[in-house]
Amino acid sequence: MNHQEKELRVKEYEQAGEACRNHDSLIRTGITIFGAAQAAIFAIIVGQSEPNPCYTYFLEVLGFWLSFVVWITTFRLGRRYATYMKRAKDIEKELGFSLYSASQEEFKSTWYLRCMPGNKMSMASLPILMAVIYGFLVIENFEQFIEAIGSGACML
Repeated sequence: MNHQEKELRVKEYEQAGEACRNHDSLIRTGITIFGAAQAAIFAIIVGQSEPNPCYTYFLEVLGFWLSFVVWITTFRLGRRYATYMKRAKDIEKELGFSLYSASQEEFKSTWYLRCMPGNKMSMASLPILMAVIYGFLVIENFEQFIEAIGSGACML
């Protein structure tokens, strides 16, 4: 590998690392905002003194939709993160670097991190769990919602 090719690889390596950091930040920020939004929705549902079936159902559908959208987004960002990380590790082999490769070895040797996946797709588990919970609530309360609409209890 000549000097110009090595410079090009180093630049690509830097860009892959920057992309990994950006995707990590996006995933963590998205999950944090998602958690706050879900806590707010849950607090409103539980805190109603006189539950309105239409309002409650709307919040359950909103919670399901939000969970589904965040799951898709987190999963896609996690896949991209894994792609950039793989490319950075491939370049490390070519250049003799070990920043990302060595950190993965540390992951494997630390007893409490052995069960954790090495990529960010595991962050999608919270939105999946919430989507399942809200999905059950939406299905369970659908008849009550239809009855409330039929009785005029909902002001749509």
